[in-house]
Amino acid sequence: MSTDRQFNFHFVPVKGWMNDPNGLIYADGKYHIFFQYNPESTVWGPMNWGHAVSQDLQHWNQLENAIEVDENGYAFSGSAVTLKEQGPYYLLYTSHNPQSGEQQQCLVESENLETFKKYEKNPVIKNQKNEKGYKKDFRDPKVFSSPDNNSFVAVIAAGKIIEFYSTDDFKNWSFAGSFNPQEYGLEGICECPDLLYFPSQNQNDKKNGKWILLFSMILTEDCMKAHNYSREKLVFYFTGDFDGKTFTVNPDKKEALLLDYGPDAYAYTSFAGVKEPVLMAWGENWDYAARTPAENYRGKMTAPRICILQSNEDEEYLCQIPYLPEEVLDNNSNLYNCAVGESIVYENDLGQSLSITVEEKEIVVERKGCGTEKFAPELSVQKYNRFTAPRKWADGGTGVMVLEDKGYFEIFCEGGLTVFSVDTWADAPLVCKKNLSLDDQLEW
Repeated sequence: MSTDRQFNFHFVPVKGWMNDPNGLIYADGKYHIFFQYNPESTVWGPMNWGHAVSQDLQHWNQLENAIEVDENGYAFSGSAVTLKEQGPYYLLYTSHNPQSGEQQQCLVESENLETFKKYEKNPVIKNQKNEKGYKKDFRDPKVFSSPDNNSFVAVIAAGKIIEFYSTDDFKNWSFAGSFNPQEYGLEGICECPDLLYFPSQNQNDKKNGKWILLFSMILTEDCMKAHNYSREKLVFYFTGDFDGKTFTVNPDKKEALLLDYGPDAYAYTSFAGVKEPVLMAWGENWDYAARTPAENYRGKMTAPRICILQSNEDEEYLCQIPYLPEEVLDNNSNLYNCAVGESIVYENDLGQSLSITVEEKEIVVERKGCGTEKFAPELSVQKYNRFTAPRKWADGGTGVMVLEDKGYFEIFCEGGLTVFSVDTWADAPLVCKKNLSLDDQLEW
């Protein structure tokens, strides 16, 4: 009997290992996802760009690899963008030399997202060396239109900081500026940065809109202790402004916020070609991803999530709501309104469970009898099985949407202000034992 799960709507590869989503783009009536891919093994290895398409974000068709290992090295993460609605398309990715560790940014061109040609003069953003050598962890370029709409910008993880580069033709790039998370108390290795734009009432006025800078991060031990973070790898975001050269955090609120409080989502990135920001992430955890039950494949993507900004007590939060067809949500999600002290409990007869409890000041999610307790006993500690988030709405009940697919739970609380992504690897279906009703005033 196969140990591979057959998800209803989460993308998984046909075989091999998959991690970070790359080059998400909506083009010519189809959603394209590229992804970090090792088709030869169910563990991480030489990275290629896998490729899959969907018309409804539920049914996916995996195609031939788009970018493969070459003389420059592995094909690490990146992004896709187009000048026009129907191409040509430009894919910018990180080439990684497995011997030296050197990382540089390379270009791939495509007329139709069916065939792909590497630019003959790669790399287009070289790793500039100094007396200390080349930059380490110089990777994951995300390309988007500049604030003036006259050029394009790439935001790139550059070790402990984030850098911005600009271009008019995707082949000639200039350094524009940088952002240092250490100035706001975050220290570690930055990964998979992205910038999301939320326009003002005037759709053509980019000067008065809001920008969200999000990035994944491998935290230092001192940083974890300083902020009381229980896990090393987290995804953060700041709200602020971007002028094409650097990102400026809102002066009245300079604390980073967590994008996901659960353990099983990382490397969030957004789709190009859609009207509103839509995110997707790798639905796994690096600490145990290589040990999860598998036969033919390892790795899944989260459900896509549309994003909006919502204000609460003069602070702006990024809200995430599942971006799926209504029939998928009707068949795979439940809505609840939890009063303080109430719990929503999903469980089976094998002693496996997942619970969501609303406390006065926080929301608590716990998994028991599954996951790390089975395949990674040394990780069966509280930080891998009990997850908390502060409540952002202090009064009344808390609205909760639970989206579940074969034991993988994506939990959206308080209208999507607080999100937990948690896998249970349940051996039998988990059934909700708490039947609550959604308050009519809650909007999703």
